[in-house]
Amino acid sequence: AMNNEIMLDSCKVYANNNFNVAGLSDIKIVRATTCMGYMVSALEQSIIFCSMAKEIAQSSFESDIEEYMLYGGSVAFASIGTSATHENLNAIIQTYINYANDNPKEWQYYPSMQDWLTNNWPCEID
Repeated sequence: AMNNEIMLDSCKVYANNNFNVAGLSDIKIVRATTCMGYMVSALEQSIIFCSMAKEIAQSSFESDIEEYMLYGGSVAFASIGTSATHENLNAIIQTYINYANDNPKEWQYYPSMQDWLTNNWPCEID
């Protein structure tokens, strides 16, 4: 796993080339695709969590205890879920860059999708 400082550097390579890998050197392509791969993975995982939260929220419950326990699960999944889609990928990467630039004290830690993804595109349970 990589920390925020390395991820930020990788994502900047991609963003500074207009979110494109064309024309980048081999090492810069590796860095740009590392960012893209991580962000797509985080997005996919977060979409699944949001879908699970919606499914739980729409369930019928057999008892108050079951409802209470499952509601807690729904809230937990929603907190790390997102309404973002693949069409938002470049915006997600730019949001991450902005977040990481604004939080250098977080550079030593692993990226947390809640910090830039789910806070900006929260899971919407109707």
